[in-house]
Amino acid sequence: MSVKAILVTQPFRCRGQLLKPETALEVGQGCDITPSEARSLVGQKKAVWIPEDDLEVEEDEDE
Repeated sequence: MSVKAILVTQPFRCRGQLLKPETALEVGQGCDITPSEARSLVGQKKAVWIPEDDLEVEEDEDE
């Protein structure tokens, strides 16, 4: 499963919270922000996509 994330570049409000620049948001259903919201923010130049290679993912280990 690929993980997508965006990095906030301009402050904006999302669900009542003020998000500041340098805030990373996980994109997907049940995550910080939906894919359509993320595309909209990137289109408005309020955020940029984070390349998957730069993501540090903490995976749950099943025991």
